[in-house]
Amino acid sequence: MTRQLSIRDLWRGWAYVWATVALEVVGTLALRASEGFTLPVPAVIAVACYVLTILVLSLALKVLPMSLVYIIWTGAGTTGVVLFSVWIFDETMTLWSWLGVLLVICGVTMINTRRQTPQKDTEHGPA
Repeated sequence: MTRQLSIRDLWRGWAYVWATVALEVVGTLALRASEGFTLPVPAVIAVACYVLTILVLSLALKVLPMSLVYIIWTGAGTTGVVLFSVWIFDETMTLWSWLGVLLVICGVTMINTRRQTPQKDTEHGPA
């Protein structure tokens, strides 16, 4: 059974996805800053962000398909962590590393631009 989603539902679903990306990035950066959970403030922030990520992700999955949500969440989250790690923690990236990030972005873009059209429900006749 498929229900028709309103534009408002779709906007809410996408807002949840981008919130999970932000929470994931902040949580991962806080995890790095906690120095192996030896610094309590970043450690608490990391755990809180990861818990909130899963909660908000579950809300996104009520509206949007898992295959799309997961790829956006992981791809954008990975890209965000890489960019902020270079900026905040002065981590170095090789040309191959940047190429890998670019491939992740390209893959996410390809999946988003090549969505399949929904199948018509022919079992129950015309609506």
